[in-house]
Amino acid sequence: MNCPLSSTQEASVVYSVPQTPVTCTAVFDTSDEARAVPSGRVDLVVCTECGLAYNRAFDTELARIGAELDAAYETSQAASGHFSKFARRLAADWVERYSLQGKTVIEVGSGGGAFLTDLVHAGVGKVVAIDPLTPEHRGNDRIEVLNDTFGPRHLGIDAHALICRHTLEHVPNVSAFLQLVHDWATRQPGRVVLFELPSAERVIQEAAFWDIYYEHPTYFTKGTLTRAFEEAGFRLLRLELVYEDQYFLVETVAGSGTSTQWPAARDELHTWNDFGLRAQQAVENCRSMLNRFAEDDGPVVLWQGAAKTVGLLAAAGSIGHVDCAVDLAPERQGRFLPGSALAVRAPNTLQSLQPSHIVLMNPVYFNEVRAQLDQMNVKGKLCTMIQLVQ
Repeated sequence: MNCPLSSTQEASVVYSVPQTPVTCTAVFDTSDEARAVPSGRVDLVVCTECGLAYNRAFDTELARIGAELDAAYETSQAASGHFSKFARRLAADWVERYSLQGKTVIEVGSGGGAFLTDLVHAGVGKVVAIDPLTPEHRGNDRIEVLNDTFGPRHLGIDAHALICRHTLEHVPNVSAFLQLVHDWATRQPGRVVLFELPSAERVIQEAAFWDIYYEHPTYFTKGTLTRAFEEAGFRLLRLELVYEDQYFLVETVAGSGTSTQWPAARDELHTWNDFGLRAQQAVENCRSMLNRFAEDDGPVVLWQGAAKTVGLLAAAGSIGHVDCAVDLAPERQGRFLPGSALAVRAPNTLQSLQPSHIVLMNPVYFNEVRAQLDQMNVKGKLCTMIQLVQ
């Protein structure tokens, strides 16, 4: 795979995962089904021309298989009150900031469709969802679902804004995709384009190897994200970190305006090389600590039965020291994670299990989870992944 932004073949490998499931969010009814999920390889490289980090081993056919597996299960974080509140506030902020009340908007990559409802509740007149796998929203005439991939045939849709949340990191040809969005934006004055996507800044800072997934061919820093949008013909209105610096918000319109913040590729390569070294050490620390927890104190549980846990287990290997994962989403409970076949259980399972350690995959939920554990009288020590690998 060439660079998704510059198309060059010249790149330097900084981190690898030899085998990882092609889905990190689907769950399965049996352990055999979970183990049978196809796997792919991650060779994270940095483009020597533009500095973008991407998976050179990414295969679109394997990614398609993973996406179709995801479609059968709940993949959102809506079970968390903390995340749901964030999403509702974002919808309300965008509607207010860009005067979207009563107007039509497009959401490209709408997934399970939870944000569609948030937008309607925030006051938009209509949402056109474009995603091959989004379920039909029956009974809501303000939501129209097109089970399709965004393409030239959609450029004629009359809307005031185009929204794209947690989709760009799944796109294997970033340059072509953003050019298509730009073509839509230029067809009518005043159109705004609003993106949300994971920040590689935090992944680098924390050496968060558990956030490297097969489904994500690209990993954006502020500099490479700025470059991607400006080279596609956009003028940035806002680019900032949100959700405790885990996500980028990008708000932009078609127009000129070159930034001085484009990174030198050698600087990006240096930063990512440092990540690779620290990530390898973090994997070793993770294995060591999980082994120590299990041998010294008893059952160990991972709090989250989804992407980060799959990323952890793919990189760290054996799950012999982990009893199970727990997750708030009822759709995931009683099922098994891809690849490892680790069981996912309801949080109330911990009342009888009484694990010695609960490892929280995402620290943003620490207070929420700590309160639940106290309410259930679970005495085990709660630590975050960052604390585990330090």
